Amino acid sequence: MHGFIAVISFNKPLPLISFNWKPLFPFQKGYIKRSIQYVNLQIEQLTSEQFLPDKYWIDTDEFIFVTEGLITNIDDLLHIHKADDIPSLISQLYENRENFFKVFTGNFVGFFFHKKQQICIAFNNHTATKRLFYFQHSEYLIFSTDLYTLSKTLSTLHINKSLDVEAAYLLLTSSFMQDDYTLIKEVKQIRAGEYAIYKEKKLKLKFYFHLREIKETTDSKEKIISKIDTLFKEAVRSEFEFEKRRGYTPVTTLSAGLDSRMVALVANDLGYNNQVIFNFSEPGFVEEVVPKQIAEDYGLKIEQFRLTSGGLLAIEDVVAVNDGLNVYSGASHAFEAIKALKIDNIGMIHTGIIGDAVLGSFLSDTVLQSAKITDGISSKVLLHKAKPIFEKSLANYKNEVIYKFYNLAYCGDNNGFLFFNLISESTSPFLYPDFLTYALSIPSKYAYKERIYVDWIMTKHPEYARYIWETIGGKPTNNRLKRFYYRYKRSIIKRLPVQSMWKKSMAPEQIWYDSNPSVKLSLDNYLKQNIDKLSFNKELMGDAVHLYSHGNIVEKTQVITLLAAYALHFE
Repeated sequence: MHGFIAVISFNKPLPLISFNWKPLFPFQKGYIKRSIQYVNLQIEQLTSEQFLPDKYWIDTDEFIFVTEGLITNIDDLLHIHKADDIPSLISQLYENRENFFKVFTGNFVGFFFHKKQQICIAFNNHTATKRLFYFQHSEYLIFSTDLYTLSKTLSTLHINKSLDVEAAYLLLTSSFMQDDYTLIKEVKQIRAGEYAIYKEKKLKLKFYFHLREIKETTDSKEKIISKIDTLFKEAVRSEFEFEKRRGYTPVTTLSAGLDSRMVALVANDLGYNNQVIFNFSEPGFVEEVVPKQIAEDYGLKIEQFRLTSGGLLAIEDVVAVNDGLNVYSGASHAFEAIKALKIDNIGMIHTGIIGDAVLGSFLSDTVLQSAKITDGISSKVLLHKAKPIFEKSLANYKNEVIYKFYNLAYCGDNNGFLFFNLISESTSPFLYPDFLTYALSIPSKYAYKERIYVDWIMTKHPEYARYIWETIGGKPTNNRLKRFYYRYKRSIIKRLPVQSMWKKSMAPEQIWYDSNPSVKLSLDNYLKQNIDKLSFNKELMGDAVHLYSHGNIVEKTQVITLLAAYALHFE
């Protein structure tokens, strides 16, 4: 929705471009636009005034440096390198290495242009919590944080673009993209821990951080627990302290899972007890009940929002946020809650996104396994059409955990950051490089079924285990019999004609569709009114109609997302 775009012209002066940004939503306030124009370079940024001094817009005689998002260890870097200001720090870091941003932590993307050397670099953060796209051909090189803005710039420059049919089938099977795919064939993504560098008339993509480089630790189980506790506290302290120094009010998401619980309660134990807890759920569900109980017990202010079927109708709004690269129903509920959240002086949105995966949930066995073509698939109906894409991707990853991180997590789950970023900057301490690197070095025998996660809680924070863990239906435990009992008890309760916090669902979209004729009619009408957009490819169009007609709500919204995304980028 916002960020920056940089256009470089290789062979001729660059005409002044009037960039197209998506309209802001009514709940988004206080945005500014700033630009830099040279003969062969134009950069523009549309960004929130929130944390504005920490979104760098630097143009010196030596270089240009632009960032979107927050580099949460920037104060520490200034101190370590004895730099007087950000320009001198960047100059000093760049002298040592081209991937100078490797030392940054936080939720950021950036662009760097060295004027004398004529080198430009665009970089994503270690875990791709923000998106960054690029386009290159003989005349132009373009980097942008927003696919729509890049797409419209291609139209302005009279450059042809086309739907990537392979990417369309990815959306219709896994509900998100794979590797560096986008829905525009001519545009690719700069992935997690990756940067693009243009020098000597050549563009290269390089990784400065990759999970494949992590080696298994030989530390004892006791030392592992101690170390992850220390590293997690450091990560939590880093982001909360950054925010505290700038005078903002922290907001922390909270559910009935372990991840957000760890963020909120560790932060509280570290003294950041002015947090506002942000929770959204179906009324009466465990995801509403447990967070309220935790907030009351710890004296934390809580803002709770009850979800309704109306979220399924915000089709084009949700697609505008994620450019149609993720199924819209996956975040429509979050969008509904975010619109309603009103907190004065709101700071960062602290989340536990991907925490369970970092501590073992991507493991299918106590011994590392190879990834399977069905990993992360939400629909098998058209899997045969996307099979070659998945097979090609699978060959690039040595095990299931790395494959799932670069695809299910970074391309899929990171979608949540895009929506929280509508109202602030968002983070997850589980994704801080030091914590992530060490956590993924833990032997599978300890991490399988998140056992080390539970051991950590029971050893270092037993009071956090007083509350139900939604995943197993009971309080955190590694006892197999207890886990079985909790799940069995929950399944029985769901069948009984009694009121219970287990009667609802974490994914209520199917129920909403089945029980609300107006929702069904709206989606059916959207298909009828827009399916002809795919008429240029009869096979894809026929597959989309078949999937919608015979599919569940996820499959139906996969098709709806594709249609809305086509309209966004190609009309």
